[in-house]
Amino acid sequence: MDEFGRTHLRTYNPPRRVTYFVNLLTVAVNGQSDDGYDWEFGKGRWADDPLANRMLACPRSSSKKLEAFVGDKLLTRILMSGARVAVPTCLAFVYQPNKKYPPAPIVPVVWDDLGDIDWGEVERDVAAALPSFGRKTSQVVVKPSGPLWYGCRGVSFQPLEAAAIVAAVKALSAVIHPGDAILVDEFCATVPAQDVLRAKEVPLRAALDPGYATETRGGQAVDIIKAEQQLHSAASAAQTPRDKAALARREKLASIARTQLKVRMQFRVRVIVHRLKTGEPAVGKFVCAVGPGDEPLHGSNSIPQTLALTLQQWGFTKAGATEVRELIAADARASFRALDRYEQRLTPAERGGPRAATDMIGIDVLLSQRDGVIVPIVIEVNDHDCVHHSIVLEMMDPAERGEAMREYTRTMLYKAQRFSRIGAVLVAVGAGGSSKAFIWQALREERYHVVIVDHDADHFGQHIADAFVHVPEMEDHAHDERNAGIIVAALAAQGYTADTIDGCLTYWEDCSPLASRVCSLLGVPGNSVAAHTIAKSKYATHEFLAAKEEDFVLTVPSLRVGSLAEIRAAKKNKFRMPALLKLEYGSSGVGVLLVESWEEAEAEFTRLTTELASEADHAGCGLSFGAGPSMVLMEYVGGSEHQIDILMHDGAPIFHAISDYSPTKIPYFSELAITMPTRLHPQRERTLVYCTAWLLRKMGLNTGAFNVGFKFTKRGPRLIEVNARMGGFCLQDWIKRIYGVDMAKCAATLACGSVPAGLTQPAPSTTIVGVMLYASDAAEQLKSGALDTLERLHSSSNVIFNRFEDHIPDKEDAEEFEEPLANLACEGDTFESARDRLVAILGCMNIMKAGDTELDWYIDSLC
Repeated sequence: MDEFGRTHLRTYNPPRRVTYFVNLLTVAVNGQSDDGYDWEFGKGRWADDPLANRMLACPRSSSKKLEAFVGDKLLTRILMSGARVAVPTCLAFVYQPNKKYPPAPIVPVVWDDLGDIDWGEVERDVAAALPSFGRKTSQVVVKPSGPLWYGCRGVSFQPLEAAAIVAAVKALSAVIHPGDAILVDEFCATVPAQDVLRAKEVPLRAALDPGYATETRGGQAVDIIKAEQQLHSAASAAQTPRDKAALARREKLASIARTQLKVRMQFRVRVIVHRLKTGEPAVGKFVCAVGPGDEPLHGSNSIPQTLALTLQQWGFTKAGATEVRELIAADARASFRALDRYEQRLTPAERGGPRAATDMIGIDVLLSQRDGVIVPIVIEVNDHDCVHHSIVLEMMDPAERGEAMREYTRTMLYKAQRFSRIGAVLVAVGAGGSSKAFIWQALREERYHVVIVDHDADHFGQHIADAFVHVPEMEDHAHDERNAGIIVAALAAQGYTADTIDGCLTYWEDCSPLASRVCSLLGVPGNSVAAHTIAKSKYATHEFLAAKEEDFVLTVPSLRVGSLAEIRAAKKNKFRMPALLKLEYGSSGVGVLLVESWEEAEAEFTRLTTELASEADHAGCGLSFGAGPSMVLMEYVGGSEHQIDILMHDGAPIFHAISDYSPTKIPYFSELAITMPTRLHPQRERTLVYCTAWLLRKMGLNTGAFNVGFKFTKRGPRLIEVNARMGGFCLQDWIKRIYGVDMAKCAATLACGSVPAGLTQPAPSTTIVGVMLYASDAAEQLKSGALDTLERLHSSSNVIFNRFEDHIPDKEDAEEFEEPLANLACEGDTFESARDRLVAILGCMNIMKAGDTELDWYIDSLC
């Protein structure tokens, strides 16, 4: 399509591989031809084309075979009912059913041969069903069901009389096909209209009571009452022929208005539901058709309008309209999930292909009354013929063009990209601990060919990856340049060369510079070795960026100290206290202390460099990067702490998620309470995103997933550190839940040289508040049964429990610089609801105490 909206047919020579297929050339969609059949099944002129058979393996939005399920009104009616979605009461007659219907209150009458139908028996079935349609209706709906019956074809309204209904059923039996059905449906009248001609907002009560005609009600009925009162007064005063002629004209107009008011109007809501790339349904466009209530309503006999306008015309207040919209949306999502569960139980042959799935449906809903309560009633489901009315509505408002298909298109692009990289060889340098296990599962879901390179020959990754390369030397990061060559040679020995490898990355902190060297040697996409080397050193990061600062300041005064003499020199240079004393290459808060005086700084430097002499003394201390002790003194700055996880491509941010952190248990700096999304003012959030992208570009970290820590002070943001990999612990799980973005998968896509398809900056869907659990605080409770309870509660009742360590040590065995064992969190619609749930669970589990301070104090400090 060009910039003017014109489409062109383009032929590629040689042909291009199809990575996503939408078949709109079926009778069930266009009502004219079935030309698309050959494309799907490789028949006709495509029978000898090998690309046709390859194409069938690609993702497809629906298929010819799936249309038979989605277009079956009886089947979808049964599925919706099972999902506790309101549907019409129904009597069904099925002709030669080609599928087994799930058990349901709707038990269809089966016809094997149309010529042998006992119409007397049919009349008895109809008569027996009439009481179930209720006493408040005087008619029923008779309609055909099947893929070819759309757009109200064959639909009629019949009086609540057995003979008339049987006559309509008999007429349809002459035109249905094997597998089709005839439904006799309850007539679901639209809620009574308050005012269908004037857009006047009235109380919700007015929509339920047609006789409620007062000044508060407003609208057409009141206008008619007033007009009649005026006519009565005018008739009494009319004297001349001219007055009488004018009075006659006014009486005629009043009579027409009364006639219009007696015509009961109806509206139907079409809700477009898309599959997100996470697999979850997303409710898109709402479009309404409005018309007289005495004939079937569809897109061809009505002009589309918005749900907001329709509900306003029907007399709903804004609050009432919002509630109705939410009810319809909830039923639409439940309906999509029910259909999706059914499709997942089908075999690939039944679906029409291994990757055929329904990615978009249109759900038709009537807003009716049951027992005096407004209820959305789903009457049918549509597949690819469902968006025409929405597109027509968008043509009326250029600002909304593309909205109906936007999420569907994103899913299409995501699935196409995912399919195109099946089998792509991805080298992961450094497997990490058990807390990284979810990453390998995510990559397997994407069908990457994963090659893990690690120093530990017994690492569990060898049982997960497609290939495992053991390189014991790589643990010595002081010789990363040499080790990169060893890794490339070891990969080649197993058949993985530069020509066969598509991407290389690391998810493990210490392997960031090493992985960048491997990328450079292989010639695959990646940032420079210098950029990753700078990012790994906490001192080099600040020193490098301080020299680049022109328009604003982000860095904090820092000094590298490798001896007591250098600490004393810092004192003479008037370096200010208090300060953070930290290991230059450490991670996870290991070796980080607050020192408030120079005497304390010297004492802690001596102690730490003695107790943490090598990497073996504590995992994560980073002492394998150079000879001798290397620590950093960084001026302590106050303010709120935040981490930003960000995806970059070619120097531009394409997604971000900001988390807020509570104060730590001074003098240590291990994470404690966390919440996401950020509670920062939107302007401050934009400031963090801008500053993060700026410093990453300056460092040369232009593409990939990164995690950057900041303090937001009174003078603006101040940098804590840059991690040249995505954030760890619970952050990735939270981001996926809140934003629907899988950072591990996105990092892999970027490492292979592509931009994650369909990626946007979505609005957060929920709020999560959590706390880190440490052995010193929670070991006893976790060992005494809380662990099993929390794992059972995980992902239920809004509880999220992420475990990082397989072994739970005793409290007395907890190390000074301990790392979290797990994270316990709760989600809610608001921060307050999530916080209250978390505090309640911590109390029930007896984990509220963290040392001498209540955890709820730390949680409240997030506010």
